[in-house]
Amino acid sequence: MAQTAIPIVMMVVAAAGTAVSVYSAAKQGEAMGEARDREAAQLERSAAQSRHAAAQKAEDTRKEHLRIMAAARARYGASGLEMTGSPLLVQMESMAESQEELRRIIEAGELGYGTQMEAAGEASKQGDQSVTSGYVNAAGKLTQGVGVLDKIGRDYKWWGQP
Repeated sequence: MAQTAIPIVMMVVAAAGTAVSVYSAAKQGEAMGEARDREAAQLERSAAQSRHAAAQKAEDTRKEHLRIMAAARARYGASGLEMTGSPLLVQMESMAESQEELRRIIEAGELGYGTQMEAAGEASKQGDQSVTSGYVNAAGKLTQGVGVLDKIGRDYKWWGQP
């Protein structure tokens, strides 16, 4: 009976080890996937913040430019100049430059948004791949465990070998 107990204990230990390895591999893949999903969510929040910050900066810049132009008009008026000819051309050029600066600010924010969203998509894809990899790894561990059990069975001639 003692001779039969050793291979049974070996098979139980091998089966338990296989079960732990399979479970661990699957859980590790899931944990990596969840971590990547959290990273993707953070990147999406960062992208939204980039867009919002650019919009806020553009609005602040627009208000500042309006104040500057209003002050210039007031100075022109105080000095007796009319808003025709050169003063008007200067104001028009200032407005054009202001619009260009606002466009660049918004464009930079959108570029930051796009870059962060692209990174978020990549992190999410890597998360999905981590989960899949965990399950594939678990299947490999299961296959190895079955091989160990088969070897124990063959060594002790349990599988019908003479």
